[in-house]
Amino acid sequence: MALDGTFLSLVKNELEKLVGGRVDKIHQPSKEEVLISIRTREGGFKLIFNTSAGTARVHITKAEIENPKSPPMFCMLMRKHFGNGKLVAIRQDGFERILYFDFEAVNELGDLTTVTLVMEIMGRHSNLILINSEGKIIDSVKRVGQDMSSVRLVLPNLVYETPPRVEKMGITQFEREKFLEAINQYPTLFVSKAVMKTLEGISPVFAREAEFYACHGGESTVEDLTEDMTDRLCFFVKKTAIDIGSGNNTFTVLRDKDGLLKDFCFCEIS
Repeated sequence: MALDGTFLSLVKNELEKLVGGRVDKIHQPSKEEVLISIRTREGGFKLIFNTSAGTARVHITKAEIENPKSPPMFCMLMRKHFGNGKLVAIRQDGFERILYFDFEAVNELGDLTTVTLVMEIMGRHSNLILINSEGKIIDSVKRVGQDMSSVRLVLPNLVYETPPRVEKMGITQFEREKFLEAINQYPTLFVSKAVMKTLEGISPVFAREAEFYACHGGESTVEDLTEDMTDRLCFFVKKTAIDIGSGNNTFTVLRDKDGLLKDFCFCEIS
């Protein structure tokens, strides 16, 4: 299961009610998990950040989670830099699987400053990174040195750089002509694979559903799409885009034959 960028954008919409709230408590229950309590005019909320490979996510929780007696170093750093702060913005660049939480706080000199907590949801590369107002890394849940990556380092005092990105079309910016032009660059691929390469922030389960709908329950390569299939594919993507934009999308949970959670998506799955 993967939390894709489009689903994350909908999570971000739900978290917007926290903007303007004050940080109440900061805990780090485990090495890969951070819990921040935020108090707003609507009441108190607990925001959980999980960076483990198989369950990376961020969301509001009501779960009671036990905290260690001694806070880890990263937890202490967060308390130092924005423990008295206010959440002023939550940002997402397109449909990248990254959320930026901006906090305003008073530093040791008494000056108002902004620090950003960056939640990167990328499977085993998921991370939670604290950066200062100059864009430099203060620290992270997972430090990434040269022995771990030759592409991107995540270490204190380095300038924060976003992960490498492939430019794609966001689903809510769907335009039929541009979409068809893009998928036609992959004539021999199955439709689901071409859709994955064309749209930003979607998971394989959505791409397969788009192909399933377009091809009347079957499969097809892009070059073998009929006019009817092409129309159905565009209709499905456009309708989903409209539903997302209007907030009328349907969240779906998929289970296997034993009833165990298998996957989830931001639209209905046949």
